Amino acid sequence: MKKWICVFLVLFLIPGASETHASLFKKHEELHYERPDHHFSKNAGTITIHHTLDNDEYVLESKGTLETKVPADKQQAQIILMEDGYVKDSAAAWSENESDITVLKQTASEDSGRYDLTGFYGMKNAPVYTYDWSSNSLYVLDTPISDLHSFSIADSKEEKRTGKMMDTIIRQQQQHVKRFIKDSADLPESFRLFPLTDWKKYMTPSVSGLSPDTAEKAWQDVYHTIVDVTASQQKQRKKVMPFLSWDKKRKTLSLYIHYSST
Repeated sequence: MKKWICVFLVLFLIPGASETHASLFKKHEELHYERPDHHFSKNAGTITIHHTLDNDEYVLESKGTLETKVPADKQQAQIILMEDGYVKDSAAAWSENESDITVLKQTASEDSGRYDLTGFYGMKNAPVYTYDWSSNSLYVLDTPISDLHSFSIADSKEEKRTGKMMDTIIRQQQQHVKRFIKDSADLPESFRLFPLTDWKKYMTPSVSGLSPDTAEKAWQDVYHTIVDVTASQQKQRKKVMPFLSWDKKRKTLSLYIHYSST
């Protein structure tokens, strides 16, 4: 049975007029941002069942891939794997003077669940830099009366029913956690919280109103905070479920991390 522990709150105050170039790609040189479709031929994340183990356990393979139209000075890829809304695993990779990069992680798991992979992909090829995000899901069904089965896109009525059922359970759990966060942090009911998987929906420069390098810096801060907090809490056998909120008027990004234990 899950026991709710506490809420961890981090505030990122993002400067609006004077922005520092804190991006991994913008430390010592002036670069300008261009749309990723001008430079990327592929950026995608995938989740598959790599193989099964004894006692119905299985190993997931999470992969983030970036391919650029020409070799780039620097590339990076970062992925976060989530299980039923909780952070499961993460990985990152960097390369230089290549036209592709792949970050790969294998993670042991068990039981039924929905896995979501959020990935960030960036490149620098002076005087240009660019980046984008991707997301993908995998549904895994493993019960005493059925064989291990997985799908990303439902092909049958049964898969559609299974997907909707899992989505509903996860959505209800997230609603409970949102209420818990709002009560614990004394937030108004109308306060908008969104999961990490919705980052691109709210935080792309065209939507958030941030400059590209500031939006990238915000992602880097969130990514490293989530990775560090998850590693710390896993030592105590706790799971973390992150939510974010973006105040466009005040240019404040808030990260709320819910802890739970089994």
